[in-house]
Amino acid sequence: MKIKNFTPLFDQLTQLADLHTAAVYGRIWRYEQGKYKKCSAAVKTIAKELGISEKTVERRIKLLEKMELIEDLTPDRRNAPHDYITTGLVDITLDGTSESLTGKSQSLTSPSESLSQTVTESDEDTIKKQVNKQKKKEKKGAKPPKPKKKRDPLLDHPAIIAHKEIIRLHVPIIFREAVVNVVGDSPASLNKWKQTLRDWIGAGYNPKGIKNILDKFQGGSPKKNQDPEDGWKKYVEGEFGEFIEH
Repeated sequence: MKIKNFTPLFDQLTQLADLHTAAVYGRIWRYEQGKYKKCSAAVKTIAKELGISEKTVERRIKLLEKMELIEDLTPDRRNAPHDYITTGLVDITLDGTSESLTGKSQSLTSPSESLSQTVTESDEDTIKKQVNKQKKKEKKGAKPPKPKKKRDPLLDHPAIIAHKEIIRLHVPIIFREAVVNVVGDSPASLNKWKQTLRDWIGAGYNPKGIKNILDKFQGGSPKKNQDPEDGWKKYVEGEFGEFIEH
């Protein structure tokens, strides 16, 4: 089988740095052998081709630049892939018989230390950010969860349910106990209550006049000279407390 395309891994570069550094350099070198004699591939593309993370590619590119093994032709470019070329400090024969690191790169006897320092600093930055974020949360303090409103059990009483079905409104909380006590839960009383509610609506009275509805249920009727909603007006104006709808 004849292999046409390949990405070289330079042994000496692997020994001086690490496998990822050699792989990224080899990929840049491989692109450089193309038509445009440079590597214009995005970091994301190189990472996908080598099966490593984008952060790893970015760190190795910075290290290779520091080692002066590659050169960024577009250092001021933003929001687009940069163009890289190798500097010629790595000498390779295409038949694979020899390779060597020459020139200034030989003075970098331990670039792995630079790589280690780069990775360590990056990790420390990440840890510091996480710690500071956690401290801010602790300083600010977590907001206590809002207590859930408990459902009024009186809402399940037959008289309250009947009022909701006929009047289409909930009985205000301050009148619920009175409705339950006055109407009760006997079938005859509930039937009378339902008829009272229908008569009240049919007469055109304000459906919110709970106090007057109870008076009518007990045998009374609105006085001619009295507004049947007098009790409701006092209630709305705050005489009976704040209205709470459930």
